[in-house]
Amino acid sequence: MYVGRGGYPKLLLYGEYRKDCLSPSLMSAMNLYTSNEDILTSNNVWWRDLEVLPGTIVGVRVNDGVVIGGEKRLTYNGFILSRNTRKVYPITDHVGVGFAGLMGDIEFLVKILKLEARNYRLQLNREIKPKGLAKILSIILYSYKLAPLLTEVIVGGYSSDGPQLFVLDPVGSLIEERYTALGSGGRVAIGYIEPRYKEDLDIRDAKELVINGIKTAIERDAVSGDGVDLLVITSEGYKLEEYLFKRESKV
Repeated sequence: MYVGRGGYPKLLLYGEYRKDCLSPSLMSAMNLYTSNEDILTSNNVWWRDLEVLPGTIVGVRVNDGVVIGGEKRLTYNGFILSRNTRKVYPITDHVGVGFAGLMGDIEFLVKILKLEARNYRLQLNREIKPKGLAKILSIILYSYKLAPLLTEVIVGGYSSDGPQLFVLDPVGSLIEERYTALGSGGRVAIGYIEPRYKEDLDIRDAKELVINGIKTAIERDAVSGDGVDLLVITSEGYKLEEYLFKRESKV
């Protein structure tokens, strides 16, 4: 293993990729999807069997801000591990992220992004913009392209350029969007959001659209559920909101 630009670890070793250089979440997934216990090569790309990443995350950009929402269920191999998992995170006062995928990789990226944002402020004495943070994340994800971090990401925020929303896939592709939905429930959620999105929506309308889009996905996606966390970002800063779904008790 060697370290590339920016101090991020690379997995290349003698032209092949060794399992002892992988994160715990990648190790677990590899054990599920490949029988090769020693070497990961280009002929054994195990993550192609993962059609979608678990969870549902939605982002909407409107004139006065950005709303990023995620459901709260954490699952592993069909079993519900937690009903109280947060998948949206503020990175600075005006920039936040949302994730669908494996929690180990999500928590790793959150730590790296907070570190990069703090370093940016120390070096330049100003807060990093959403687009700048999204570009840094794109570089990080691309550096792991042959053994990717299993997560899809929404980066959103508010700066002097106005509200911005970006989408990244596991290998760092970067796209700016007005609205998006990712994860296993993303296909259902985007079907709800797309016909209802309008350019003149305000932040209250965006919150309602995100919540209802995730609720719709939860009805059809078994690995999404239990509630919604919202990260609302405007020119005044960010606000976290939590909406828990009532579970009927069975007697």
